[in-house]
Amino acid sequence: MVRFLVVPLAALVVMAACSKEQTSSPPLTPSPSLATLATVAPDPTAIPAPTATRTPAPTPTPAPEPPPFDPGPVILPTVGLPSATPTATLTDPLTATLRPIGRRVAVLRELFELTSLETTVITRDELGIRLREDLDEDKDEIAQRQALYAVLGIMDKDASLHDLLLGLYGEQVIGLFDSEEEQLYIVSDTDEIGAMDEATYAHEFTHGLQQRHFDIHSVRESLEGNSDQALAYRGVVEGDATLAERIYVFQQMDEAQRAQIAEESAALDSTPLDSAPHVIQREFIFPYREGFEFVATILAAASWPAVGSWRSVNQLHEDIPLSTEQILHPEKYAAKEEPIEVILPDVASVLGGGWMVLREDTLGEFFLLTYLEDHIAQEEADGAAAGWGGDAYALFEGPEGALLLQTVIAWDGEDDAQEFFDAFVQFTSARTGAEWQPIEGDPSAQTIALPGQVIFAALEGSRTTLVFAPDTDTLDAAVGAP
Repeated sequence: MVRFLVVPLAALVVMAACSKEQTSSPPLTPSPSLATLATVAPDPTAIPAPTATRTPAPTPTPAPEPPPFDPGPVILPTVGLPSATPTATLTDPLTATLRPIGRRVAVLRELFELTSLETTVITRDELGIRLREDLDEDKDEIAQRQALYAVLGIMDKDASLHDLLLGLYGEQVIGLFDSEEEQLYIVSDTDEIGAMDEATYAHEFTHGLQQRHFDIHSVRESLEGNSDQALAYRGVVEGDATLAERIYVFQQMDEAQRAQIAEESAALDSTPLDSAPHVIQREFIFPYREGFEFVATILAAASWPAVGSWRSVNQLHEDIPLSTEQILHPEKYAAKEEPIEVILPDVASVLGGGWMVLREDTLGEFFLLTYLEDHIAQEEADGAAAGWGGDAYALFEGPEGALLLQTVIAWDGEDDAQEFFDAFVQFTSARTGAEWQPIEGDPSAQTIALPGQVIFAALEGSRTTLVFAPDTDTLDAAVGAP
């Protein structure tokens, strides 16, 4: 599925989220610090160093703070790549270089390799062909997502999400792991393996271990239809690999290699990412920042670096999070707080001919948070989304491409529902510049009229209902659905 291929390709944000200078919010307590990760991980230095890269320095004496460093992009498309004539498998010298890296990662991560992971080098041009073919295969899903973004005002209806994604990924991919083929790919136009490639390989090799031990491919396929839980699981998969990579880089690479990685990362073109809508940017960052913080919190709680602490991370692959809420609030994962089931009104029965369901899914706390924070203060957005309990939405397409979205959100309590309702009203006014109008006889419901769209927001107890309709008649029909 394209959504699994897409997110990892936001390479620049991977380490922007992880670098000390660029992380604006503090890590979730009790996440281990970078200094901790760099100095007290299990020591795999007994394994020979890679022959084609600088010999790693011995594990350093614990220091107050490691040098500022950006480990660079790390990629995980966990989907089947399009069939193509395979590029030749790595030559023996490169295999000899990469194999010790994998052994070191396996020791660090406390997972056996089981069987050898095949690695193939592909050029950037070959990667571009694969990306375009994958995006073309998932054009229907991309179109559905684009329609959702258009209704919500995230991007223009006439814009091309397909082209945006292709441009965003094309310049930033340097490695990937195909969980269906169980094959590692290194993206390079040369035969040399530098510091960036080594760090990337450590990350992708971790994904190979995840596939062999936990079958991440099957887990992801089982989550189709629940975008929120799928994103939460991507947070586990990427957070796990990012944590292993960061430990590897600080423990097995010297200062010169880390500086080289930072320099190459800084040289990446961030224009496609910077120009993407805020919600899309944040969704790309989520697995590597929030996902990393979540996994690091779980590992720290297991008394890491004691031998066997990684079992707590392994358990995340067995007992997967149910929502992005559990990633954002690890205590809710520990308490096994399940999302509230939401049943939508039967809008389809009142819309009449010419209407069809495009998509039924869940938004989730993280989506609502990123949607709000684009136009209201971060603290207000955090508070408004934090009481999320569960939601469901249905997106319809009607005559002449008209779009209708209805979503019902369940909150943990009435105060949480009121806080979101107030924030959404404020957010929509800021986004559109229009004024809300109360519905006569119902002080808890309001509408706002825009060119080509009418938005309805209602509060009832601990639930809020939002409807985005093309006109007043369609809105009235949807609001009155049984």
